[in-house]
Amino acid sequence: MSRNCFVPGCREGYKSKIKINKWQGIIKTTMFKAPKDLLLLEKWVKAIPRADRELRPGIDSVCEKHFDETYLNRYFETKSPDGSINQIKRDRIILKNNAIPSIFPDLPQYLTKKRPIEKIIAEKKILFNNYIPNTIDDISNTTDHVSETFNNLHDILKNMSLPDGWFFTYLNRSLVLGNLDSNYELIKKIIVSNNDLNLKVFIRNKLINITCTSVTCIEDITKVLKIVDDFVMCPGTGIDNCPKSDQCCEHINLISLNQVRNPRCTECAKKRKYFMDTQRVSLEQINEKPTTKPVLKNVLRINKRLNIKVTNLQAKVGLLKQQCAEASAKSIEEAIIEMPENQQEAVRTCFAAAKKHNVKGNRYTINWIYECLLIRIKSKKVYEHLRSKKTY
Repeated sequence: MSRNCFVPGCREGYKSKIKINKWQGIIKTTMFKAPKDLLLLEKWVKAIPRADRELRPGIDSVCEKHFDETYLNRYFETKSPDGSINQIKRDRIILKNNAIPSIFPDLPQYLTKKRPIEKIIAEKKILFNNYIPNTIDDISNTTDHVSETFNNLHDILKNMSLPDGWFFTYLNRSLVLGNLDSNYELIKKIIVSNNDLNLKVFIRNKLINITCTSVTCIEDITKVLKIVDDFVMCPGTGIDNCPKSDQCCEHINLISLNQVRNPRCTECAKKRKYFMDTQRVSLEQINEKPTTKPVLKNVLRINKRLNIKVTNLQAKVGLLKQQCAEASAKSIEEAIIEMPENQQEAVRTCFAAAKKHNVKGNRYTINWIYECLLIRIKSKKVYEHLRSKKTY
């Protein structure tokens, strides 16, 4: 699979872009392979404005930036018995069926095609028809029940004692629970809608995913209120020159709160570590003192020691050659009589080479040439080593 995005002008997947995203604390962009279905592949080719090369199915990739949000599946969704839907964020985004790239922010605007509104309206109608009551009486009963529950919650919250720093108000036909910090800034917010009793939680104006998304009684609100009140705010990276990550979830996981001395969210911790590592490397480079002279002196010492070893070995080899040259043919034959025939041939050739001062003009037997060919076939390096060292 290609690591780079196929769309022209897009830098996702390139090393420079990955480095910038890591510095800024941006999560790695998901890449999707080109479909192997020929009909869908043809739609991708028509949608992507590129003519210099063809889109290869299963090899070339397109990043998530070029797909409409309705085509991306970011969460696992499970439906509880009470009808509420729980969402858990996926580690890797999944592309829905029949998804086609249509957004090209790095190209002229006229090339970007928004998803047809008719399709979105049709899908919403289908979803609505699945949950719509069958009769007008059911609709009126449901509306009356929601209104009655909302009014009861309003009366209870108005007279209920809230934790320190929390306040309650009725704003824009919604129940709002807010929390102020020591500087009287609104940092936590719980909103219950009047229309459908949906519950939303915001921390520093960022929507937080929670398990309870709908309210049926005051116990649901008190439960969520306790959870949100226990949230510890993320302090960011803790470095003046390094702002918090764009992916910061604004609160800290309770598990990390008990295990880490200075807890912060995962994304801010990654950005802090990256910043400190780069600062440490730059400081080491600045404070690094030149060490060329001691290193050169050490290299010269090692080189001198190795030259002495080479000289001694050459002397030993010369002495052995001289002894081999002085050996008589009769004594050699008596010593190798019990060896295999191939080894005998090798020993005779080595002793014959030791008696000659020049390797040129040597005459070799057919068996020895055959053995050399076998060495060359089995290992080219061994053959070249023996030939370059003028062993024979």
